[in-house]
Amino acid sequence: YKEEADVSDDENDAYLTNAFGIFKGIINDLAEKAFADKVLVAVAGIGNYRKNIFPEYKANRHADESKKNPFVPIIRKMAADDGIATEAHGMEADDLVRIWAEECRASDEPFVIASIDKDLKMIEGTHYLIHHDEFFESSPEFAMRFYYEQLLQGDATDNIQGVPGIGPVKAKSLLADCVTE
Repeated sequence: YKEEADVSDDENDAYLTNAFGIFKGIINDLAEKAFADKVLVAVAGIGNYRKNIFPEYKANRHADESKKNPFVPIIRKMAADDGIATEAHGMEADDLVRIWAEECRASDEPFVIASIDKDLKMIEGTHYLIHHDEFFESSPEFAMRFYYEQLLQGDATDNIQGVPGIGPVKAKSLLADCVTE
């Protein structure tokens, strides 16, 4: 995406159309890999209650505005307008994925969570790790332990501080023998 005078609106429109086509292709490919009859896609919406509680949440992301792709929010909106995705207003897309997973679980409907976000491993069930091109089963014990490991170590990506002196190795070690909350 370029805002320079030598790039026409037609060129930007062509780029956007192509990017949206790639997005839809990725969704279709993921559905095939997961043998899914139904696909739900969550995308960022307006607002996030976490920012109300902790204004510094994700404050370290995109500090350099020049590195942000201005087409990403446009593609999210196009996907929602096209009925391909649901905007997660007031929460994160992760929250919506968790809600859908719990609804599936409550109705005994099988599901697969396809993502690159490690935080979703806190959800018990089958995951497709897009960046590794592999399936992963998050057992109830693994999901619980992963959640508490994250609480102890924090998450630099989200600007969440953990317990001082506890990193991933120590958190894993402290919780290694835990099988219940």
